[in-house]
Amino acid sequence: MSSSDLSVSVLDLPVEPGSRRDIHIDWTVPDGWSTEVLRLPEDSVVPLEVVLTTIDDGIYVEISGVANLAGECIRCLKPLTIAQPIAAAETYVYPERGSRKRTRKYESQAGSVEVEGDDFDVPLEINRNHIDIESLLRDAVFADAPFQPLCSKGCKGICEHCGVLLEEAEPNHHHEFLDPRFAALKDFFVDEDPSDGVSSERVSKTDANAVDAETDS
Repeated sequence: MSSSDLSVSVLDLPVEPGSRRDIHIDWTVPDGWSTEVLRLPEDSVVPLEVVLTTIDDGIYVEISGVANLAGECIRCLKPLTIAQPIAAAETYVYPERGSRKRTRKYESQAGSVEVEGDDFDVPLEINRNHIDIESLLRDAVFADAPFQPLCSKGCKGICEHCGVLLEEAEPNHHHEFLDPRFAALKDFFVDEDPSDGVSSERVSKTDANAVDAETDS
């Protein structure tokens, strides 16, 4: 099954509890699957395994796969790709049974996590023998994705002044900045060519003024 639509038919799933159906979907990513720092590239294909199991309250849906998220390192701005595991499960109920509490399961780096909602939470429903797995899949892709992606843990980033990659810069790479208020004095004490007589004259006047000051005191 290949589609950008995430509506799955359950028409041929037996109603007896415990009945199971396995579906493979080669999902073509539409526009809009992104966060501020990561995205699923539009028109890329994500293989998904969907398992439907009939239960008393409705249908228990499990999704698994891997999504390759694209983005940039927040330190050096290099393009990067993160292989984000997809593992989520949710119970979809028939509309007339929609008052039950929702329990959603995720597989994260910290382990398996189950979240239970209140009675007034809007449940995921079976609509005309179809279930829409978009919201479940979106949460599974982005819920555990990094908010500050790095190309490597030891990334040094870029120089904030010239933009050079610090890992490629010279060991003592740095910048010196003169306070603009003292810019007019930056060459005042620079040694000049003695042949032009400027520096010697300046020194002579300075020494003479010092002698006069001592005499007056």
